[in-house]
Amino acid sequence: MSGQAVSGRAVSGRAVKRRHGRGIRRASIALALGVALVAGGCAAAPSYDPTAAEQLQQQVLDVTTSAAEGAFEDARTGLLELEADARDAHARDLITAERLDSILAAIVLVTASIDAEIAAQQAEAERVAAEEEAARQAAEEARQAAEREAAEQAERDDRGNTGRGEGRGGRGRDDD
Repeated sequence: MSGQAVSGRAVSGRAVKRRHGRGIRRASIALALGVALVAGGCAAAPSYDPTAAEQLQQQVLDVTTSAAEGAFEDARTGLLELEADARDAHARDLITAERLDSILAAIVLVTASIDAEIAAQQAEAERVAAEEEAARQAAEEARQAAEREAAEQAERDDRGNTGRGEGRGGRGRDDD
């Protein structure tokens, strides 16, 4: 049988990949939408300092890359840095308040998607760990039951063997 035995049932590698793939697809769609919004907010415009635009766009690319690689904690950290840099750029009059608001709104959306994906990964890891622990406990209980059964069988065999060879005409006895 291919696959893993989990809580007494087999789970094929294909089913695991399918579940994992759905989560990645769901997160990717949300992240793509959020990143598109962030990228739109960071696009160069006449009211936008070109250097600030380039820096913010690079940060968006870094977040996108991290998310695509499944490094959601890194992506979340990148979003925090992007937010701080966008606020700094606004404070230095390198971007308008409207641009800042657009960037911050997009960051909120993307952060929510990333947080949801992180929570889903943690829940899945906890579920898998619980199933592995249950399987380990079941295997241990089965081992102990087999040991008990073997000990009981050995005891029955010993009781059944007592007295053999004794009595009338037994070897090594004097028949007086």
